[in-house]
Amino acid sequence: MAAGQREADRRMAELGAALLEPGDRVLTHCNTGPLATGGLGTAGGVLAAAWDAGHLSQVWVGETRPLLQGARLTAWELGRAGIPFRLVTDASVGALMTRALVDRVVVGADRIARNGDVANKIGTYTIAVLAARVRGSVHDLETALGRLYIEAAARGGAATGALAAQVASEINRAARQPRGRARVEELL
Repeated sequence: MAAGQREADRRMAELGAALLEPGDRVLTHCNTGPLATGGLGTAGGVLAAAWDAGHLSQVWVGETRPLLQGARLTAWELGRAGIPFRLVTDASVGALMTRALVDRVVVGADRIARNGDVANKIGTYTIAVLAARVRGSVHDLETALGRLYIEAAARGGAATGALAAQVASEINRAARQPRGRARVEELL
């Protein structure tokens, strides 16, 4: 199971990093790194892969109330990995976006339903609405990539190459649109 998680995280990181452009400043919420998955991390793995590829200049880390997973866990993981970050209050993300200090939002999901609905920490919905309104770009990578594994599980087996290629194609299609136009629904 651990090997499967690492492979899923690696693939998500690879596809997600390709969505980011050099110099992007990314906002993330909660903890989605190695501590969350036991692998590379989901959205946190994307941030690490984007940093390694030169597609990331810094990460804005929301504190993630009420348990402060962003402040306690994500900040620690990013610091350990040498990825530049700034810790911000959850209430300040709208101000960051309206000042054009956030280029992308990359979040994870606690649960993904078969129909693509996502459940995550308090505050994720607010961030998604703000991003869609202010910047027009929300990449919920776990929804897109999670669908690959949900559909594979529904078929009773491992993710097929054809299904993986289909999801990758959808993500790449969304990423080729003019900056700020890819939305969650286009990734589903």
